[in-house]
Amino acid sequence: MRPFHAWSLVLVTCIISMYMFSLAGATDASTGTTDDSSVVPTATLSNGLVIPLVGLGCASGVRKSHVLSALEAGYRYLDTAQAYQWGYHERDVAAAIAESPFVTRQEIFVVTKIHPENLGVTSTRRAIEGSLQQAGFGGYLDGILIHKPRCWPGACSKDPEGTWQESWKVLEEYYDKGLVKAIGICDVDNERMLDELMQQRIPPHIIQNWFDPFHQTHDIRQAIQAKGILFQAYSTLGTQWKHFRGLDQNPVLTSTTLTDMAHRHGVPGPAQVVIQWAVNKYGISVLPASTNPQRQADNLHASFSFVPMNEQDFEVLDQMDGTAPAPSRPDPNQVAMTFTTTTRRQEEEVVQAFWVDEDGQEVPVGTIEANRELNMNSYHGHAFVFRSSAGKLLLEHTVSRNGGRKQTVVVGDGDNDEEEL
Repeated sequence: MRPFHAWSLVLVTCIISMYMFSLAGATDASTGTTDDSSVVPTATLSNGLVIPLVGLGCASGVRKSHVLSALEAGYRYLDTAQAYQWGYHERDVAAAIAESPFVTRQEIFVVTKIHPENLGVTSTRRAIEGSLQQAGFGGYLDGILIHKPRCWPGACSKDPEGTWQESWKVLEEYYDKGLVKAIGICDVDNERMLDELMQQRIPPHIIQNWFDPFHQTHDIRQAIQAKGILFQAYSTLGTQWKHFRGLDQNPVLTSTTLTDMAHRHGVPGPAQVVIQWAVNKYGISVLPASTNPQRQADNLHASFSFVPMNEQDFEVLDQMDGTAPAPSRPDPNQVAMTFTTTTRRQEEEVVQAFWVDEDGQEVPVGTIEANRELNMNSYHGHAFVFRSSAGKLLLEHTVSRNGGRKQTVVVGDGDNDEEEL
């Protein structure tokens, strides 16, 4: 690489600082710096708290030694959870904070999460108290999120005693006491739920959703940011695809497009360009998990130490949305559904199809017109209702994987004449 003259270094440093602090698209983001030389961008929450926009995700086998190396590297935001069965070790995070010679507790923003099986007033209160008792947390939490708004088959070892709405009241209670400095929730995937959250006495300061180059969730992200809520991403570097979406390789870290872009910018790999894109263009908080000290340092520092990416680079990443490779192994819970109508029904009005969400709300998903079919990929346990244009209930149907990977359901006239083929 051609060496820079001293005046060039000064000029480039100024450009980097000015650009990074613009944070296009951020909601209520303000500028700030850390003590390290790479200047990690920050954002201001709706209650005035300033946080770094890059933190350490403490899932994926991150233990005490890994948190210690991250703190040494300069991380000041740690994202953990009570869900040890999902790869989190909250106790190790607390122990690392207590033992680290590099920081004091007050310098770190620590977030944990309530497991969905602990939804409900009593269970949530007990779960929060358990986290507060971790010695390294110093008797308070900087943030606490509801990890999932509900349980689903296989996720919980017990049925929750209540709902996320009841748990939210408990989060508000601890926020009022000053024992928790910010509250939030994960996996807000529709505006109806977002609107309900905004009606709470204390709306969320943070919402954490899945976001990566292949899964950008533009509509809900923009809606969240428009409310002044920090949009925080999990799986920004693509781990969801390999662990939960049926791919044998992580499509983000193995992308030739992103690898070539990283090489052109002289950074270690795709992670750095993805982190800069998410943070600098959209003001998103990212939480890359790593147990490797060098990769930890690269994610925090190298992501912002190179000349800022330009709009052409950003556009390349924007265009990757929805282009992930097809799963290399099938999801055992996925079912290809075909909905059709009886001959008699085809001669009449169209049928309205609705998916019933986890809160019992009917969400329109399409219509079945005469001599036509409605095709979609669904999942075991998904519930649907079908109504006439006048609103008459014609059929209720719950998808079962036991019926095979491809299923056809015939909607009749509302007299329980469902037929599965």
